[in-house]
Amino acid sequence: MFVAGMNLLSKAILSEGSFIFALMEYRHVVAAICVALRSLWKGSRNRS
Repeated sequence: MFVAGMNLLSKAILSEGSFIFALMEYRHVVAAICVALRSLWKGSRNRS
């Protein structure tokens, strides 16, 4: 499901004529948010 979402995001960004580095930046932002949410969730689970 994640790969399908990234493919749709890639298609939308590149069809608008955006620069390829903008796509890379969006992918890094999404990855950073996912890692942060996972670490917060896992950290709160270990405390209780």
